[in-house]
Amino acid sequence: MSWMSATNTDVIVLVRRQLMETSRCADCRHRLDDRLAIERRVSGLAVFGSAYGASIGESRLCVLHDRLVSPDDRCARFSALDGSAMSG
Repeated sequence: MSWMSATNTDVIVLVRRQLMETSRCADCRHRLDDRLAIERRVSGLAVFGSAYGASIGESRLCVLHDRLVSPDDRCARFSALDGSAMSG
């Protein structure tokens, strides 16, 4: 392995680590944070209480994957709230 490829590998590892630290679902544009909208989109949620209560806690709806996600969840389709797309 040459010095140059070792350096490139190190850079790739650092970039991936940084992406994983910053690409949380809590910071993604696909995360629906409006609890009333979540109640409308998830049929039967009211049976468990409400999107405002402990039934979903800190979880929110990922409109891309159509499932509830926790704030610290991550995926390769992350898209930052500020509009800059990142993938990890």
